[in-house]
Amino acid sequence: MASGPVLPLIVCGFPRSGTLTCAQALSLSPTVELQGEMALPDQTLGYLAALKVWHEGQGARSALWRDRSYEVMFDAFAAAAPGRRIVRPGATYRGHKTPRHERYFDRYEALFDRPEAQARYVYCLRNPWAVWRSLKIMPWNSIRTVGAFVEAWGRSVETFERMQTTAPGRVLMFDLDAFVAARDAEAFLDETLFRPLGLDPASFLKPVSSLANNNAATVKAGRSPPPLFQDEIDRIGDDAKSRRWVERYFADVTPPIGETRGWLQRMRG
Repeated sequence: MASGPVLPLIVCGFPRSGTLTCAQALSLSPTVELQGEMALPDQTLGYLAALKVWHEGQGARSALWRDRSYEVMFDAFAAAAPGRRIVRPGATYRGHKTPRHERYFDRYEALFDRPEAQARYVYCLRNPWAVWRSLKIMPWNSIRTVGAFVEAWGRSVETFERMQTTAPGRVLMFDLDAFVAARDAEAFLDETLFRPLGLDPASFLKPVSSLANNNAATVKAGRSPPPLFQDEIDRIGDDAKSRRWVERYFADVTPPIGETRGWLQRMRG
């Protein structure tokens, strides 16, 4: 059983940035219970917020809600996720992994407001050229132009940095590029995730070496994404909003360059 309070854990980040890889690594620990991607997030989180407000207005009986509120929220995470429910008896961390849920940071902070059991977050980050290159070929992708992508990706990273400022010590970063480049994957994960969360690899259900890339573009889309066009590379790297994040996190990244597009192709995004 967990020796202290059960802590909420949210794995988030822009799509195609390693949220599944991160969640799989964390889930090697028997003390981490992460559900899959949340369906109907606005409705689910809105319902939990309304439930919290109602119970807290019940006078003396609100203490009963206080005692079980986290359990209700964890149950809702499981109910809102497709697939089988993940159950880890005695888990220290319980939550879910869902891309783009950094945008719900304020909601999570309001829901999980016990001083002794505030939420922890892992934000997954990847260089924007690789993200856009992979995102473009996903059948579910709704972002059609590089300009719209830069805007959305920038908002995501901006939110991550606000999270770090608002919740110091509770927001970790999983750099997918650094993980892929690491010579020792276990040492990298130990430094960036396991030790900060107090997870002991000696107790893991499987070794780190068992991790597989089940979310690669070749698996999800059935083909490898082609290199980006030069104008896409320039648009991402030179954008006034995204430039400072590119320089801060990905100054050494050189994206592969594809063929040059004609003016009509550029007009179409």
